[in-house]
Amino acid sequence: MNQILKEIKTKIKNKNLIINNELDVYYITRINSSNLSLVLINGKWYAFTDSRYFNQVKNKLDIEVINTSKDKWFSDFLKKEKFNEINISGKNTTISKFHRLKKNFDSKNIKLIAINIPYLRDLYLEEDISLLKESSKINDEIFLKAKKKMKIGMTEKDVEKIILKEILDSKAERESFRPIIASGINGSNPHWEPSDKKIKKNEMITIDMGVFYKGFASDMTRTFVLKGKVSKEEEKIFGIVKNAMDESIKIIKEGTKISDLCAKARKIISDGGYEEYFTHSLGHGLGVEIHDYPNIYINSEEKLKYGMVITIEPGIYIPNKYGVRLEQAVLVKKDGFSILNKTKVELF
Repeated sequence: MNQILKEIKTKIKNKNLIINNELDVYYITRINSSNLSLVLINGKWYAFTDSRYFNQVKNKLDIEVINTSKDKWFSDFLKKEKFNEINISGKNTTISKFHRLKKNFDSKNIKLIAINIPYLRDLYLEEDISLLKESSKINDEIFLKAKKKMKIGMTEKDVEKIILKEILDSKAERESFRPIIASGINGSNPHWEPSDKKIKKNEMITIDMGVFYKGFASDMTRTFVLKGKVSKEEEKIFGIVKNAMDESIKIIKEGTKISDLCAKARKIISDGGYEEYFTHSLGHGLGVEIHDYPNIYINSEEKLKYGMVITIEPGIYIPNKYGVRLEQAVLVKKDGFSILNKTKVELF
């Protein structure tokens, strides 16, 4: 934690700061709490929390912890730390919360300022990378167990229940989003909610799923046929999407422009004649959020950094007919990449 706090202090140029976004706080402290803030005052870090979490936070963190449940706690704190202004992230603070905090600070003649602070979760620790790898491994295992239990005639909701049951029986904490199970015509919708439609022979099924493991997310998509055959066009589309995914992954390494990844995938899909049917961004980051930093989109000016875990998930969706999406979680390395998902990418 101290390494992260030191990095943050440098990023914000040692300004007084309140960090109260739950995911930022969890990433820094690895403590789940609905009321824990990290506060930098005059170059010193404090943790503010109430009686419910006070002992837990005090036992885990090696910074001073202030119990906000005590009477006159704020006045007592101001006797030891004198300051005239403090900053807070404008992006992560609601207007109502900002005004509530501002009122409290105004009463003490302290100016509260909403600023754009740098992204706080881009210090890629080996511990974090290990947790992301394990999260993807668990997700693979759950998918394969669920796939073995799938039968023709089951509904998409039946499959969802199987997946959720496997998650409960695994080391995962919970799903990282509601699983997408889209069979046949429903596969033409990128974000489909499981329905009562029955899975049929000779049709493709797209399953997009992920889990949280020790607070870190995984995400994977596979499109496949449970039983039977599909049309030549469906096989062609699957091949194009797979090629777009594979070829864009091949150029992943530290320093690669995100826009170059997207351009690579989009050119392959465009050359195949399906440019208008690829309707979303190429992917996203994975971390303590399922859609974490960085965004993988065509107009990004960002470059990949060592330790990032990103998803590459191209898709082609033919309205009212069918669709294909494939997704891998990929670790960015100094001189290349490592695919975290081990589940085979195959139609049959």
